[in-house]
Amino acid sequence: MAPRKRTASPVERLIVRLRDEERTDRKLFVESKKNPKRAASEVLPTAGVPEISDSTIQRRLRDKGLYGRVAVHKPYVSKTNMEKRIKFTREHLQWTTEDWKEVLWTED
Repeated sequence: MAPRKRTASPVERLIVRLRDEERTDRKLFVESKKNPKRAASEVLPTAGVPEISDSTIQRRLRDKGLYGRVAVHKPYVSKTNMEKRIKFTREHLQWTTEDWKEVLWTED
């Protein structure tokens, strides 16, 4: 008589499932870090993981420290203006608090 094939206990099945979830979480994390501007629904197809809901993806990424945020629009700073800013900064680097108190600050 052939030996019976041993079936996994509930604990063993849970361990396997958790290991698979950790692997899935790592894949989601890596794919999200590659292009942080992608939505959760766009990460799933490239990660090669089983179908899971967007909210699950978002929750798992939050657990890993990745939070969905809207990118802030930063004003364009031309090269000329950047050079002027750097020049100003270097010229005023040695100023003390007393020097800055002499400046008239206005809101334009």
